[in-house]
Amino acid sequence: IKQECIIAIYEKAKGVYSKRDTLKNAKGMLASEYGVNENSFEDYYYAFKNILDGKLHKRMINSDLRDYYLTRIYEDYGIDKLRIAEKR
Repeated sequence: IKQECIIAIYEKAKGVYSKRDTLKNAKGMLASEYGVNENSFEDYYYAFKNILDGKLHKRMINSDLRDYYLTRIYEDYGIDKLRIAEKR
């Protein structure tokens, strides 16, 4: 996945998680602007949500995306959320 796409995926996942956006809208935007498969984004979103909530996510995601998630979780949510995220 290209870096610009990883950034967009994170921002859309964050928007859906915070209820500033809908999953349907985020999937459509990423599909039209970045060619991200809608089902793939749904997996990426639930991985993001589960990481933040400290739940095990059973589907694998790209290691570059996961690393970006962890870096940005620390920046956007702080050390406590990062500790929760790193447990999974």
